[in-house]
Amino acid sequence: STFPGFDEVIVVDDGSSDATAAVAETFPVRVIHHEKNLGKAAAIHTALQASTGEIIVLIDSDLVGLEHRNIRDLLAPVLQEDCMTLSLRANTWRIFHWEGADPWTGERALPRKTLERIFQNDHVVKEKYAIESYINESALTEGLKILSIPWPNVYFIPREAKEYGLWKGTFKKMKM
Repeated sequence: STFPGFDEVIVVDDGSSDATAAVAETFPVRVIHHEKNLGKAAAIHTALQASTGEIIVLIDSDLVGLEHRNIRDLLAPVLQEDCMTLSLRANTWRIFHWEGADPWTGERALPRKTLERIFQNDHVVKEKYAIESYINESALTEGLKILSIPWPNVYFIPREAKEYGLWKGTFKKMKM
C-alpha cells in the first residue's frame, strides 16, 4: 500500500481465517470482504469490479521479501507497451526457472481489458484454481507480449504448507 505508483489498492479478503484483512485495514487501502471463501477467480473479479485503473496489478498475500523495486519492475513494461508481465519468484518450481516463466504465478501486471474479457464468461468466476490459465489464454488470444520478471528476493509460502504442514500440504497441492 506504500508503493507510490498506484492510484488505488484493493485487498479482497476471500473468507480467510487468518489476520490478512485486519492487517490490511491498518493501511490506507480498500478492503472488501467475502463472507465465505469463493475462490481466487471470484476475489479477482470482485477487485476488478471495484477498481478504476486501466492497468491491473495482482499480488498474492503469501509473499516474503516483496519490495517496491519488485512491483516497479513488474509494472514498468506494462506502462510502456501493451503486454502482460509475470513474476518469477525465488522458490517457484525449478522447471519454471529453466523455462524462464511461471505461467501460474499470482503476481502479474496486465491491461484491464484482458481481465474484463475473461469475466465475460460467467463460469470463470466460479473456478477455484484455473484463473491464471484463463488470464494466460486471454493474453495469448489478444496477442499480448508476455514478459517474465525475475524476483530473486521474493518467496511465497504455499497455503497448503501453512495449513497442513509440509508433507500433507505438498500432497494436497499435487492433488489440486
